[in-house]
Amino acid sequence: MNFFNLMCYCLCVIILNNTLLTAQENQTVQLPSSKALSGDVYVSYGKLSSPHLITDAEKDSLRLILSGVKYAIIELSAVEQKRADAGQYPIIEHFADYLQKLGFKQVVYQTADKNRLILSAPTYCDFIRVRFKMAPKLLYFENFQLSLRTCNDNFIEFTYKDRLDNNEQLLQNLENLWSLIYNTSFSYDIQNRLQLPVNRIIATKKDILAYLKENTSSLATIEGIFEKVPFYDYNEKKHTVAIVKNTTGGYNVIYIDGASNYLDWKEGEWMGEIQSPFHKNTFEKVKWIVPNKTLQKEGTIKFRENNIILQFKNHYNAYIYKKLDNTEALTNKLTIDGKGISGSGILVDKRGYIITSYNVIEGANGNSKQITVMLPKLNNETDVNLQAKWSAKIVKADSKLNLALLQIDTPLFNICDGIPYQFESKEADIGEKVFTLGYPLVSSMGMHPKLAVGAISSVRGYKNAESYYQTSVQVYAGNSGSPLFDYQGNLLGILKSKHVDASKVSYALKSSAIIQFLEQTGLFDINELLTSSNTLKGQPFTEQIKLLQPFVFYISCY
Repeated sequence: MNFFNLMCYCLCVIILNNTLLTAQENQTVQLPSSKALSGDVYVSYGKLSSPHLITDAEKDSLRLILSGVKYAIIELSAVEQKRADAGQYPIIEHFADYLQKLGFKQVVYQTADKNRLILSAPTYCDFIRVRFKMAPKLLYFENFQLSLRTCNDNFIEFTYKDRLDNNEQLLQNLENLWSLIYNTSFSYDIQNRLQLPVNRIIATKKDILAYLKENTSSLATIEGIFEKVPFYDYNEKKHTVAIVKNTTGGYNVIYIDGASNYLDWKEGEWMGEIQSPFHKNTFEKVKWIVPNKTLQKEGTIKFRENNIILQFKNHYNAYIYKKLDNTEALTNKLTIDGKGISGSGILVDKRGYIITSYNVIEGANGNSKQITVMLPKLNNETDVNLQAKWSAKIVKADSKLNLALLQIDTPLFNICDGIPYQFESKEADIGEKVFTLGYPLVSSMGMHPKLAVGAISSVRGYKNAESYYQTSVQVYAGNSGSPLFDYQGNLLGILKSKHVDASKVSYALKSSAIIQFLEQTGLFDINELLTSSNTLKGQPFTEQIKLLQPFVFYISCY
């Protein structure tokens, strides 16, 4: 082939390969008609299955499998993914439309949507992975493959070997091909949802905490409770695991709670094994079950500053878990709707500013998570306190202080003329009686503020932290962000956590730290917060509770 012919050949290839991406503006051009497809479609089930013509019984079985799936994730090569993310891959857009018409509630193919779906699905069996491939030739495409992979790695592949011309009608011909491969619609039925296998149960969380408490002096450095550090910016759930000695000289990894796909896991489930020896802060032999419940056998763990760094052979990304101390955040893992996390908060200004704990809204900080604040209906109150919801935005957040300032995101918010309590600038005394209002365990206790009483048991918090009180107020998940008051209507602090080894030990950030935090925003007159009219003072205790209830909010983040 001489140079001229070679250039012509390359030009033809370029023109033909771009006909798919460029629409013809001249409507008078006669387009080729779409191809009526009549070739055979073959199906196979993994490497051990030979391709064969699909039977009606197999179609019925496939429809049953698909009816147990809500979402489809389209898998792409790196080059294809880049085009899809840029909105420059019309074949995949049409393929997604075809899948949507079959009955999937959502079909995703762009990276951000895929990651968001994976991190929000309560079970990986809610979605199926789909891939479509075809082999390009000069003037046509051939060897079409449509594959499906379920949550438990069952593999179904359809093949079609006839050719399709690379012309303006390619998209229509592909749609005809997809319909030829499979065109039976379905409706979602949760009864048909697959389940991932459950590994053996090693011990409950209660048993593990008891073991750690009883053996404090003899524990290995790596033993304890660890929390997953989020890898993705848009909020990966922070699940917790326990690492404890086993009978073979190594350590078991045990799932505790918090996985985004929480329906796939059971508390106390075996999650992996770390084998000795431990050399230069590194374990060389690690087995670990990753979130989709596949076992990775070739892992290493490096232990640094109470963090473990988990790395698998031939994997680019590392997993980081931080070791937790003996306090437990008071956020609900699930809201009243069964998703996200929730806590409590206190209105600090009539403009709709609310103080809560950072861990209640952590997932929404800089991400697409939604924060909702709500006042439930109170039977003994007026219309101003009928159940109402507002969206809220983060004004300021401090993860180290575990504090966040929200603002109800509507200019029409006007629930009060002012707050009925005062911020207490002086430190409370040991023995001073205190109480809190909040929304613990809403999924079982219900949507109504709960009262808990106690006393200041120390003017220092966990490990002698000066910015915290230790109290005897018994609190539960959902009390994070709840206000702590004295019996004169003064705000003493915001509840943060409880001690995992003591049922009646909780910790509250002092009001002095909260005042400093609010002052840094430049939005508040601090003197007004300290000297505002305290209408609670002198009131009977039950009356104080009634007056405070409209200012204590339920907060959810999902």
